[in-house]
Amino acid sequence: MPIAPEVTQIQTNYKPDPIPPQPYQSAVIDSRDIRPDQLLTHITGSSIVGTYYSQILGADDDLSGHVQYRDAVLQQYIKIEKYEGKVQDDTKFTQEEVSKRMEGSLSMDTYPTGLIPNVGDRYITAGLSGTMFVYRVNSSERLSVYNGTCYRLELIPVGHAKGSMLEDLESKVKETRVFSKNFLQYGENPIVNKGEFEALLELASLRKMMLNDYFSRFYSQRFSTCMVPDQVVSTYDMYMIDFIKSTMEYNDHPLVWRIHQYHGGNTAQLHFISILQCLINPLVHTRANIFTLAHKVPARYTGSVLALSALRTTAIGNVVYPSNPIFNVDDTGWSPAETYEIYGRADRHPVPSTIRTRNRVDDPEPPFIVPATFGYNYIFSEGFYAGSPQSLLEEQVECYLGKRPLNTHALVGLASSSRYWTNMDKFYYVPIIALLIKKITRSL
Repeated sequence: MPIAPEVTQIQTNYKPDPIPPQPYQSAVIDSRDIRPDQLLTHITGSSIVGTYYSQILGADDDLSGHVQYRDAVLQQYIKIEKYEGKVQDDTKFTQEEVSKRMEGSLSMDTYPTGLIPNVGDRYITAGLSGTMFVYRVNSSERLSVYNGTCYRLELIPVGHAKGSMLEDLESKVKETRVFSKNFLQYGENPIVNKGEFEALLELASLRKMMLNDYFSRFYSQRFSTCMVPDQVVSTYDMYMIDFIKSTMEYNDHPLVWRIHQYHGGNTAQLHFISILQCLINPLVHTRANIFTLAHKVPARYTGSVLALSALRTTAIGNVVYPSNPIFNVDDTGWSPAETYEIYGRADRHPVPSTIRTRNRVDDPEPPFIVPATFGYNYIFSEGFYAGSPQSLLEEQVECYLGKRPLNTHALVGLASSSRYWTNMDKFYYVPIIALLIKKITRSL
């Protein structure tokens, strides 16, 4: 049997770097990672809707609740309309001996709104007989350690919601808000300012109107897709079609599902990134890698592909084509021999704004829009691509891409004025505005 050779140990001064200690991690869930929408499935009971009056309390104020005829300066409320909760099974009822009328306390769980219900708050809702009652919050229990927690309230009836008591309560309302459960599905606070809520409802209505008009104008029964308007030869924009299919659903308009996407083949230029793809997914696509200029070329110049949906196999005449694509190894540098400008009406001009979005009177108000595809710029103006928006719409797009709050007032103005725009402006701008409205309304 061979004898293993003796191993000589080499002496060295090397010492490995110490491994930094890691904080202990247990199976306990970090409450900061729990979103309000994740708690919705755990809220049980029968739905109840009413008006909630939340006390505005200072550091030294007590929880005495509503005291009729107390000065409004000393007692103020935030009124929340359409406030929804869940009535629990442990609701207690009592019966009056003479009238045999059923009354009692309600046990109600709230949704995770960020609102802290306090003892003494008021809640107006219908009783068993349908009569509106004013309830007093008798107790408020936090149900979890999560940041977006629910509360269990015990509500005691204190009287009918009418007469001097209701008038006094209303006179002490400092701010009115509205509860909308739909916002919870998107991880947003469901309690919004009433004026803002009404504006969101108006935006949702305007969006529906715009899309109905859009598809009635631009959906082609012949090609089963939306086509660029005002062109001498039928023109297809695959970037816009991809945008529509990516940002709209059947609920937005039934024709969304019927839109056909034609294949551009293996032409490298047709697979470059546009500003529309940045709007679809700002986290993936950056503006540094997009083309900013475009024209149209005959569809026969698109690459060959063995598919019935290939552009060159259709009767479509032209296709929107990037003029300055970003370098890609698949790009041979070849350019079609025939190029044409994306036509629009010659009399198109910037649409002046009819609203005020600037705080200072001496600040000039930008127009609603500048003509889409003005010159060879793709959709937006040269200034927009240079970082200097030229219109109110371009400013809102900048806010969207920069994850800054959108201006509800500006979007209402844009959507309302869109009915007077030219076909070309409607074709390119309406789907973008629809996306911005969808973002701000959370599909309300």
